[in-house]
Amino acid sequence: MEKRPFSPTENLPTNFGEVKVEKFSYDSQSGPIQGIRVRAEKIKDPQAVLYGPGWGATIMTHLSPIKQLAQRGYDVISITPPSTTNRKKDGFPSIEYAKGEAQVQALQKQFVTRASLVGHSEGCINVSIAALIALNHNIKIDSLVLVAPGGLIGKDRTGILIPRFFFNAAVEPRLTGEKGDRANAKLRRSEAIKTIVTNPILAFKEAQAIANTSLSDILKELHRRGVKIAVVQGDNDLVFPLEKMIPEAEKCGVDTFYEGPKGRGGHNGIVTQPESYTTQIVDALKRLSPKK
Repeated sequence: MEKRPFSPTENLPTNFGEVKVEKFSYDSQSGPIQGIRVRAEKIKDPQAVLYGPGWGATIMTHLSPIKQLAQRGYDVISITPPSTTNRKKDGFPSIEYAKGEAQVQALQKQFVTRASLVGHSEGCINVSIAALIALNHNIKIDSLVLVAPGGLIGKDRTGILIPRFFFNAAVEPRLTGEKGDRANAKLRRSEAIKTIVTNPILAFKEAQAIANTSLSDILKELHRRGVKIAVVQGDNDLVFPLEKMIPEAEKCGVDTFYEGPKGRGGHNGIVTQPESYTTQIVDALKRLSPKK
């Protein structure tokens, strides 16, 4: 496994024109789905990227990094995943399988036959499951970039994981010296609280799925099937600690591991510091891209 520090933030390209956000919807096996497709006007044949938000987050929470990926030449698709547990599949938490299945259906509805996948936190679990489903449906998956991934620190427990989420939300702004997208960071925390308050049973089941999913096993299978994998991990993540993640990542076939950014890498850094994290995601996508 190659270890890399966060690279300096680069300037966004300016020659691709305006970023266009297209909304779409469809009926999945788990219910109606809303999604967006974001791409720059002047990009020809951009690489498709499926983007999966994390626990308690929505597309709007992650719209800034999604747009920045589009500004850097990617065709980004993201959905608000279904909140259901009725799509059971042996070996996977049903709620995460339903999300992965809906994400693959989004690719099919948008006529995407080749993509890379990016996820954050819980989203890393369902996009990894989506990668397996996609491969079984003749969709080529080039690479998988996981930001602060859930399920990759070894054995966990729901009763310990949920307090870690709340503690992190309380101290992350001070711990990381949050100076980035404050409005979106506030939105991220308020949406997570709203999700838990409005549907505590669902929120608990999702947290239970995160704690009880061995992402390592899924990544081993994806690695065996030729999918390149990168992890982007903040060095001050209190939800999924860096020191527990590195040995797990080494064992399961992660190709590249990004660590940073110099004491300011909290769990929600992709929201609070979108440009910095997007830089690492783009670097990973380019490094892991199949040689032409």
